Amino acid sequence: MLTMGRTGRTGRTGRTGRTGRTGRTGRTGRVESGQGSGAFAAWALGPTALSEATRLNSLHAEPFRPVAAPRRRAPHSRQQVVARARTGQVIGTLLVRPRRARTLAILAALVAAGAFGLRHMGTGGPVAAGRTTVSRPPHRAPDRPTHWIIRSIDTMKVSRDTSKKPLGVAQIAALVRLDARLHPTHVTVDVYYDDPDYLARWVGVIRSFGLRVWFRAHWYAWENHRDARGSMSPHAYIAATRHFLQTHAALLRNGDIFDFCPEPENGAYWLRTYGPGWSWRNPVAKHAFNTFVRAGVQMAGSTLSNRGLDGVIVTAISVNPSIALRLLSRPTVDRLGHITLDVYPEGATCDPSIATRRLLAQIARVHDRWQVPVVLGETGYARDVAVDDTTQARVLARELGALAALPYLQGMNYWVDAGGPGYGGYTNLYRRSRQGTWVPRPAATVLAAAYAAAQ
Repeated sequence: MLTMGRTGRTGRTGRTGRTGRTGRTGRTGRVESGQGSGAFAAWALGPTALSEATRLNSLHAEPFRPVAAPRRRAPHSRQQVVARARTGQVIGTLLVRPRRARTLAILAALVAAGAFGLRHMGTGGPVAAGRTTVSRPPHRAPDRPTHWIIRSIDTMKVSRDTSKKPLGVAQIAALVRLDARLHPTHVTVDVYYDDPDYLARWVGVIRSFGLRVWFRAHWYAWENHRDARGSMSPHAYIAATRHFLQTHAALLRNGDIFDFCPEPENGAYWLRTYGPGWSWRNPVAKHAFNTFVRAGVQMAGSTLSNRGLDGVIVTAISVNPSIALRLLSRPTVDRLGHITLDVYPEGATCDPSIATRRLLAQIARVHDRWQVPVVLGETGYARDVAVDDTTQARVLARELGALAALPYLQGMNYWVDAGGPGYGGYTNLYRRSRQGTWVPRPAATVLAAAYAAAQ
């Protein structure tokens, strides 16, 4: 389960860990062993990638500077062993001496597995005595909506897309005021890193409503645009983003989310360097892509942790489902601890059942592939077809009800708040009135109810 907390190495369960020491860089540039948000997962890359990990660490990792760290207990004085049944229920907590810890842990696992002829309370079926294999319990829909630690609203069409004609504080506040009524934990800021003043304006308004910020920015030179071709390399991207965080760390607070590069597969560098089909048939490109993602997370974690911001989530790197399935590697998923997906699988359907089935199937394929928690970095209805207010609300209500039953879903970011035909597809929650103000569509009420229930 992804927990809102400290930036640290995430494990397979997706629980963010306590920030430890970062990998320190010696005089020769070789990375010494470390742990926590600053330790790039060189151990997980394998021998072929170790030299690249060492180079990235020496270039982009900051030496760790502890920030008022509490004094720790002696590491070998006592050890806590928690025995859990297969239903996940805690059945005992023991404080034991180290030499007995392993034995008790084994006994706890045997009890949970039914090695002593106990019945499995979750399924009601008998467990054969002597068997020590613990099967994964089936996912069951909860009696109430799943708690989502991330409930976000995306502002891309009115934050990033207004960079050339920036909105004023009052205009931004009018939008965020509507967003705040939907019971979110976060509101995104998608303004390019290149414009820190405008980005800061958005952050300040969002903070004034007591909300956290999900940073979903990238550099203008990273992707292709109508007026410019993407020219930035992964190495330059990480270096520039590190400098941005060092210079503008005051914009962030613990509890925020910092996605250093949303949908990194969209960088022009990959196609320019590796050619067509780079994401599915080029192992060198796959290695470079995964190295970039891990190095970016390492950079963001260590830079923020050194400034007392180890409570910022830096592992919500959003990707498209096809990228999650064929391009991400196991070391990268282990480093992230969860998958953040941008999903719009409904196509042109207006049928709530079909739309929901497609959405759940796409999420399930990724979860079944990696067996880690999932966060929806972008989702909304309808992106690809013009629908009326009633259809949008009906489909969204069915989808949100089904999403609430997914025990591995840790939250979502609805894309987008304000928009309309030609900017944001047709997913927008607010439309512009004749008077020029933003007015909520019925789907906004549907999302507000879902977010309120998932608190």
